[in-house]
Amino acid sequence: MKKLFVLTLSLISLLSCNDSDQDIKDPFIGNWYKFSFQGEEVSDCEKKTTFIVEENGDLSISSFEEYENDCIDDGTASGKWSKHDGNYYGITLTGDTSPDLREVIFKDNNNTFSFTDNENGKTFTYTYRRK
Repeated sequence: MKKLFVLTLSLISLLSCNDSDQDIKDPFIGNWYKFSFQGEEVSDCEKKTTFIVEENGDLSISSFEEYENDCIDDGTASGKWSKHDGNYYGITLTGDTSPDLREVIFKDNNNTFSFTDNENGKTFTYTYRRK
């Protein structure tokens, strides 16, 4: 009887696995918009800044900045992304030869991510939300 129970349990476990178990996507994949900088919500103009991360490894970043009350399109960059150990991701923009690694922290059920950037000895935190 015990063998029958174990066999039945094993069979149920095996049959409950399906293709959708293998379709789990990396949480980084998706369309994102800039939400905050240094913990402060950004302007509506800066929220137009998008970060599109595709499953095939492509990415594009479209930046917008507010300048003298005008919303300025600051251009688009494209490149590739890659997953590294832990929560580290690499971004290699077109023309670059090596990835720029950043630790990406996901929150809100993977609908928000943050990363830090260091410039001139200062650390800046950027937060993006899923569109």
